[in-house]
Amino acid sequence: RLGEKSPSHVDYIGDLLDWFPDARIIAIQRDPRAVAASRLSVPWVQRTARPSLRHGLIANSRRYHLIHKAARWAWVHERIMANWALEPRVRCVGYEALVDRPKALMQELCLFIGESS
Repeated sequence: RLGEKSPSHVDYIGDLLDWFPDARIIAIQRDPRAVAASRLSVPWVQRTARPSLRHGLIANSRRYHLIHKAARWAWVHERIMANWALEPRVRCVGYEALVDRPKALMQELCLFIGESS
């Protein structure tokens, strides 16, 4: 089994399924407010705005970073993951659901990937 948590890998679900036809993909979807809140403490979000002719004055600001991440989150879940909703090899799981009922959901996911629970 292999796991990788980089959010940008959702862009390559089709390629991964082509390369590995027996693969099972589990995508974790987290509430965007929780994602934004978790980003507030990372150093690259905390830095102050620096003037930039290329990116504008707020390009490196906290607000820009959070707006960019929120837009990316919406795009991923409204466009990319929606395209995979009917694919039997892909399962989208809410992070909050996993926290609320970990045992039941992990049993379902083990069954999905062909592992004993």
